[in-house]
Amino acid sequence: GEIAYPVHEITIAGNLKDMLLGIEAVGADAYNYGAKTTGSILVNRMKVAGS
Repeated sequence: GEIAYPVHEITIAGNLKDMLLGIEAVGADAYNYGAKTTGSILVNRMKVAGS
């Protein structure tokens, strides 16, 4: 797919174990939210729905 526009809320559907095993890359970008920090995560296969 192509990036079309930003969304405000998303729902990710899938099995957490499969998603964790399917991580292909973690970005060097850092997003801080309170005491938590994460980068972009590329998962090989999942469904995302948003509005």
